Amino acid sequence: MKIKAFAFSAVFCAASLLFSETAIEVVTKYKNLPCPPYSTSTLSIDEINPNGQVTEHNDVKQFGKIFRNDTINTVFEWESPASRKNTRILQAEKIGKTDDSMIYTPDLRQVRRVSTAARKQNVVGTELTYNDLRIREVEDDSHEMLKENETITVSSGTTYTCWQIKSTPVKKSEVEYAYRVTWFDKETYLPVQVDYYDKRTQELYKTFEIEKIDHVKGTTGKDYVLRRSCWITNRKTGRKTHIYVKSLVFDAPNVNDSYFTQSWMLTGKAR
Repeated sequence: MKIKAFAFSAVFCAASLLFSETAIEVVTKYKNLPCPPYSTSTLSIDEINPNGQVTEHNDVKQFGKIFRNDTINTVFEWESPASRKNTRILQAEKIGKTDDSMIYTPDLRQVRRVSTAARKQNVVGTELTYNDLRIREVEDDSHEMLKENETITVSSGTTYTCWQIKSTPVKKSEVEYAYRVTWFDKETYLPVQVDYYDKRTQELYKTFEIEKIDHVKGTTGKDYVLRRSCWITNRKTGRKTHIYVKSLVFDAPNVNDSYFTQSWMLTGKAR
């Protein structure tokens, strides 16, 4: 009986190893999570100083659409504060091609393209960079599985069972960090925490954390997982950015194509 039990145990362990997911498989499944073909939302973005005080509150509208050429376009429009009102950002993610970012600032009254070097810069006073607005292609990084069953508890008190994966950029000059370590939730494949490490010192300098995950349905009844609430913390300065999705609509095909043009960025008016 002992021999049989040992044999069964060995077969079970071998099967478990056989079907365990690799780092690339996990990252690929995250990249391929369902994305709504149309989306609108309103975001609350707070900038917080090291003492925990909100120094700036931003209200932002977002529109998103996937076009037939596999381009995922997303625009953001600032409604407040008054000093940033009508600032607009367009992020175009092109499958298999270089992404494109543009920004319109009311004080300059012009649309300018965000260069590759400028994508390392912070977005409108937040701890987000332009690079943070996009989902990197799987092949943009090399991926290493650090731990296959790691538990992590985020600031909200929620504990997740995760894969812990280290991702190192192939083109290091295009990003502002040396590498990142990500905890991918085993239930949703979402990155519940991402630690970014400094190029020069190799020390932790920024953390992205999902505070709350929601499961939502689009207007067609399709299920999506949503990062309802997120924190971005600068570990060097102590400054934080909190992002909360106040309202959203997925899959309603009423997002006008003109939202994703330079004309709309200049005028804020959809044709």
